[in-house]
Amino acid sequence: MEDLAKQMMMPGMAFQWTGLTLDEIEGSGKALIIFGLGLLVIYLTLSAQYESFALPFIILLAVPMAVLGALGAIDLRSMSNDVYCQIGLVM
Repeated sequence: MEDLAKQMMMPGMAFQWTGLTLDEIEGSGKALIIFGLGLLVIYLTLSAQYESFALPFIILLAVPMAVLGALGAIDLRSMSNDVYCQIGLVM
């Protein structure tokens, strides 16, 4: 969109992103950091609950298999991997 605007707009004109689009542009690339911090918080919470540093790994290693199964089912049914799907996977 930005490339198209630069090609089509007359000199002196400008554009500005607002609302959700601005939030998405500013937040791009930060998903990995947020995901890593989320895993750390979950690991520490499970460690405190089970009073062990080894047992939470069993639970944390089972979760990716469930996510892969859910993504496989979504792909099998030709559904879109949109924001609602990703929120459901996180939950």
